[in-house]
Amino acid sequence: KKFFKHRDYLLSLLPKNKLQNENETENQGLNGGKIINNSPNPFSNSTSIFIALEKAGKVNLRICNINGKEVKNLRFKFEEGKNQIPVDMTNEPAGIYYYSIFVDGVYVESNKMLLIR
Repeated sequence: KKFFKHRDYLLSLLPKNKLQNENETENQGLNGGKIINNSPNPFSNSTSIFIALEKAGKVNLRICNINGKEVKNLRFKFEEGKNQIPVDMTNEPAGIYYYSIFVDGVYVESNKMLLIR
C-alpha cells in the first residue's frame, strides 16, 4: 500500500536509460511542464531550479538525498512559462541530491544536483 501511494515519486528516483530520455523528449509537455536546469550545479549553499510550465499551476519540489530520504518538500504556485525556484541547502551535508517536480500533483521530471562544501 505504501508503494502504490508513492509510486510515481519512487519510480521517478530510478535511473533512466537513453531510450527513455529520447521518448521523454518526444513527449515533453504532456505532464504540464519540464525542468530546464538548476544553476549553479555543483553548488555550495544555494542553487536555483528553473522549470517551464505550459499553464499556471501548483508546483511541488521534492528533494531527496542519495539514500532516498526526503530533505525538502517545497510548494509554489506559478504562472505559465519559465519559473525559478530558489533552493537553500545550507543546513544539508555535501553530496548528491535528486529533485523531482510535480505539477498539480502529477509527476513531471527528476534531475540530480551536487552540493559541495
